[in-house]
Amino acid sequence: MKKLLVKKTIAILVIMAITSFTLLTGCSFIADEILDIDKAIARRITTVTMPEVSPSNIQLEGDFTEEQLEKFNEVYNLLKQTSIYELDHDEIMESIIAGMASAFDVYTMYVPEEYANTIRESASGEYKGIGVTITTPEDGIGAEVISVNPLGDAYVQGIKTGDIIIRVEETELTKSMSLEYIASIVKGEEGTKVNVTVWRPSEQKEIQFSITRMLINSIDASGHLIEGTDIGYIAISSFSADMLDEFVNTFNDLVLVDGMTKLIIDLRDNPGGDFYTAVYLADAFIKDGIITTLADGTGYKEEYTADSYAISIPTVILVNGNSASASELFSGAMKHYGLATIVGTQTYGKGVAQSIYDLDDGSQLRITSYQYLLPDGSNIDGIGVTPDIEVLPFEGFENEYISSLEPENDAQLQKAIEILENQ
Repeated sequence: MKKLLVKKTIAILVIMAITSFTLLTGCSFIADEILDIDKAIARRITTVTMPEVSPSNIQLEGDFTEEQLEKFNEVYNLLKQTSIYELDHDEIMESIIAGMASAFDVYTMYVPEEYANTIRESASGEYKGIGVTITTPEDGIGAEVISVNPLGDAYVQGIKTGDIIIRVEETELTKSMSLEYIASIVKGEEGTKVNVTVWRPSEQKEIQFSITRMLINSIDASGHLIEGTDIGYIAISSFSADMLDEFVNTFNDLVLVDGMTKLIIDLRDNPGGDFYTAVYLADAFIKDGIITTLADGTGYKEEYTADSYAISIPTVILVNGNSASASELFSGAMKHYGLATIVGTQTYGKGVAQSIYDLDDGSQLRITSYQYLLPDGSNIDGIGVTPDIEVLPFEGFENEYISSLEPENDAQLQKAIEILENQ
């Protein structure tokens, strides 16, 4: 990997708007450290140089035993000679490649060309889909709906939080399918329909929906001032490429317009997203030191460090069992430096990152090739981030989804407010 030079530039208009506000009103803002979140994010992070590795041709005979190769040929010949179906060698090769990738972990996967584009667009704030957010169910099979976007057709057709997607068209969902892959087969061309079968636990039955895929512009960071307080609340649903701009705009509005002096960042049910977006946001709050370290399988490590500028504001971060990946990177770094109180329940525990390779035919290979470590060098894969203060849902609301909870019934949110009001 060549030397990376990453720079995030915040829009000039935002800075001009803040400057104009100051000049026209003569007001001094709460504190320079709080206000200049634009400066805190608009930095570059220079990483060390990663040695380049050229792929070598693999001699199949050198990696597999003679017995294994004989078994492969035996199975192939039996299929060819006795199956009532004609062999489609393209499909067989696709299946072999997909199976080979799935042998490693649930995050390593081969994505056929027809689904690769829908995965590529998932990092942006715009996608063509049905409008649901999903997570892994307790039994690991399918995809549990944790929120339904009112702008999508899934909402119109009656998909509900708690529904578990078990089938897309004729494809049965299995444990070996990652959430990203499931999302890719649900998404598709705008205006086309997709048949989705869900298991609805509350009614103990399967329901089939025919849902129209729509162009959905998602907002991944939004917030408001909590009524009667000076506490701002910003929910981040995903660490997408557009999230930073949305966070900055929301943060500035809360400070300049609403008078925010304390902050709650809600990462509950946030499955993660772009690695660098999480690093940039953490860098906005961390003055100096290691934010995270990427470690590959060879012992090589690459550090991402903060610079000397950071905003300062009392902060609580809300997490739960669906807070994963980039959410854990950010909350873990903030916890390490004592910059936020982490409230909620143990996070998901995804401490690995994938390298993404676009293949010549348009398909894609995603390979788990890194661990990301917290500033103290620990890896949370399979473990998660432990909150500073564990708060379980109120009795009677254990099965409610965050997106449907009223604030007064949200035990974790109420605890965050209590903490900040006492600071």
